[in-house]
Amino acid sequence: MQNNIFKTTMNNGLVLGVLFFVNFLLSTASNAWIGLITYLITIVIVIFTYKKSIRYRDVDCKGHIKYGTVFSFVVLSFLFASLVTAILKIIYLKYINTDFLPNLYEQMLAQIDANQALFEGLLDRFNAPLDDDFYEKIEKMMNPVSYAIQTIWVNILYGGLLGAILGFIVMKKESIFDDKTLNNS
Repeated sequence: MQNNIFKTTMNNGLVLGVLFFVNFLLSTASNAWIGLITYLITIVIVIFTYKKSIRYRDVDCKGHIKYGTVFSFVVLSFLFASLVTAILKIIYLKYINTDFLPNLYEQMLAQIDANQALFEGLLDRFNAPLDDDFYEKIEKMMNPVSYAIQTIWVNILYGGLLGAILGFIVMKKESIFDDKTLNNS
C-alpha cells in the first residue's frame, strides 16, 4: 500500500500541478472575468482532490482509511503538484513572461509607498526597519527560482489545510463486519 500512495499521489500531483499552473496563468490576466475563472479552478482542485481521496480509500485501501493516511495522501499530492508547478513557473517567468516579476516588484513598491505608515508599523513589531536592506531582500525574492520556491510552501500549506478537512470527511474505520476471519469461521 505504501508504494501505491506514492504512485497515486505523483499521478494526482501531475494533474493538480497543471491545474495550479493554469490557475496562476489566469490570475496574471488583467481581465476580471478571466480572474473569476480562477475561483472555478480552485473548486475543481478541491473536488478533484476529494474524488481521488475517495477512490484511494475505496480501491487501494479496500474501503477503509485512517485520518492520517488521508491527510498524508492530500499533502503528498499537493507536494508533487507544487514541484510540477514550480518547474512550469520557472520556465514561464524566465523565458516567456520575463516582465512579470519586475512588474510585480514595482506594484509592491507602489503599495508600500502608498501605505508607508502601515508597513512601518507592521515592520516595527518585528524590529525590521523599512530601509534599503528591506528593499534588497524583496528584490532578491523577485527572481523566478525564489518565487517558485515560495509558492511551493504556500501550496503545501493549502494541501495541509485541505487534508485536515478531507481527513474527517474521507476517513472510514474498518467495521467488524469487514473482518474476513469472521466470515470464514
